[in-house]
Amino acid sequence: MSRTPLTRISLPTAARALPSAVFCAALSITLSTSAGFEPVTGWGLNTSGQTTIPVGLRNVRQMAAGGAFSVVRLADGSLRCWGDDALGQATAPAGVTTAVWIAAGANHGLAALANGTVVCWGDNSSTQCDEPVDLSTAVTVSGGNLHSMALTSAGGVRCWGDDTAGQVTLPLGLGVSEEIAAGGSHSVARKADGTVTCWGLNDDGQSTVPGDLGATSAISAGAAHTVAINSLGEVRCWGLNASGQCVPPGGLVDIIAISAGGANTVALERDGTVVAWGDDADGQSTVPPALEPVVAIAAGQNHVLAFRAEPTDCDENGTLDEIEIRDDPSLDCNDDGILDSCVEAAVSQFADEVSPFGAGDTISLTITDSPHPMLPVEIEIEVRADLGSSIEYLVLSLNDVDIDYIFNAGGQDCPETSQICKLSYPAEDYIALLTEAGDAVFEIRASNFVSTVECPNSFITLDVSFRTDSADCNGNGLPDS
Repeated sequence: MSRTPLTRISLPTAARALPSAVFCAALSITLSTSAGFEPVTGWGLNTSGQTTIPVGLRNVRQMAAGGAFSVVRLADGSLRCWGDDALGQATAPAGVTTAVWIAAGANHGLAALANGTVVCWGDNSSTQCDEPVDLSTAVTVSGGNLHSMALTSAGGVRCWGDDTAGQVTLPLGLGVSEEIAAGGSHSVARKADGTVTCWGLNDDGQSTVPGDLGATSAISAGAAHTVAINSLGEVRCWGLNASGQCVPPGGLVDIIAISAGGANTVALERDGTVVAWGDDADGQSTVPPALEPVVAIAAGQNHVLAFRAEPTDCDENGTLDEIEIRDDPSLDCNDDGILDSCVEAAVSQFADEVSPFGAGDTISLTITDSPHPMLPVEIEIEVRADLGSSIEYLVLSLNDVDIDYIFNAGGQDCPETSQICKLSYPAEDYIALLTEAGDAVFEIRASNFVSTVECPNSFITLDVSFRTDSADCNGNGLPDS
């Protein structure tokens, strides 16, 4: 049977949606760190403490760098901010525990919540923090100088705030987008086919997309320049180049992430190497030594954040595990960043197919007397169903607590091929939801509008797996998880 795979979301450099029809609202990635190792690091301007990382910062799921402040989203959905707080931009809103995406503008922060709404804090001088009252399906956000953007579960783009350069006025016929990026006074969107559209201020050509750009896999917007990764893994840049921010150095190989700062650009190669170029007046383009391997980057106005993976060499062959996995992904079967040869125990259970599957139907899977996972719980759902609109969706629950929603809004009512949704659920959240007897019951139910009449050959399967132990790959006496 033909299947359409969903790619897992990694830690982002710009607000982006999943490159597939099905959207998993709570996808996350967990990175292994041990005591004494500080995974988040920063460099560049630090006059407001924007690169002074809070000691002991752990369980980070996403980073964002703003004008002179920094924001991270933690595994429990809460936020942590530091740096310049003159306008309240480094004071995270109290009570936020369901953030699924974050962004940082010049002096304001944004978070998309699990219920599809957006919260904003900091500077609101141009209404950039007046979230649209009818915005209820936001999945990602992005912040510019004085404006804000959101991407909905259906691929729609919403903008608000300063519109003096037209950066908030959507171009006609924009259509469905998969990724958004807010620059200084311009806005960028990438569609499913990889094409890019820009609008807003264009005094330096930052909104003039090169005619030979072709398909892209990622975008980012700086103060007055725009960058993208093309289908060959190369960096393309247009707009202001006064500091060389649009002249990538030679020798860049297999770029997997890109982030545009105020007047510099930062790229991440697949081997975890960070490369930066452009304005270096505050050291923002001088990458610290011995930084690799890095798995995520975020560039602010004059500073940069990076998330590092702790280097390990499990099989002691002289090659870092991260590099071995990059070159041969089969060495890491569940994509958790640890060689399978380092793992001593695992749990894997599969629920039999339910067909047809629609309103009133459920699929469930029970793990009795569950061991405690040491790493995230990996959930894989294969589904073909009537999920063609925003009111047709699936709900995933664990012990009667809803933990995720699965959409195919804007897709076919009954697609020809099944689709794959992969999720990582934090181990600590899984443990907290276990019953007193230690059982875990996963269940997926369909909303009342999912029809088996419109999709008579519908079906669903459910697979849950997790690691129950891991080795001490780096020999520091602590489990890698």
